[in-house]
Amino acid sequence: MIVRRAAALLAGCAASLALAVPAAQAATTVDLVRYYNGAKHWSTTGEAPGGKYRPEGRVTILANRAPGTIPLYGCMAGHAKLDQFLSLRRDCEGDNNSYLRLEGYLYAKPTAGFTRPIYRCHWAAADSHFYSIKADCENTPTTKVTAEGRLGYVRG
Repeated sequence: MIVRRAAALLAGCAASLALAVPAAQAATTVDLVRYYNGAKHWSTTGEAPGGKYRPEGRVTILANRAPGTIPLYGCMAGHAKLDQFLSLRRDCEGDNNSYLRLEGYLYAKPTAGFTRPIYRCHWAAADSHFYSIKADCENTPTTKVTAEGRLGYVRG
């Protein structure tokens, strides 16, 4: 009798815990789109900025935090007109730069399904930042693009 009551009590506790702990949240993805207007780039999971920006590429990132991910922020550079860039830092890497929005989350290391590296790039001639999935940032002898480092990993 005591054993049955103890078993029933344990079963009740387990059922209560199951109700109290939310089910694992399914990974929601979102497209990070690289836009270009002929002079400047803009990379966001949100709406395209005003003007004549057209999509130039897209990659898939997570919309919500998950184990092993890092946040990706959209920022505006303070030193150059309309130089929007992506950063892993909420402070946008400097006093003159400003935070625009949380774009989503990247994996810090290659993880099942998210194995393609993404890089931050700077095109000095236009003072324009953008992202690329190519380590050389699509540099050519005429564009002179600088790779500023790997941000993380996207679906690939």
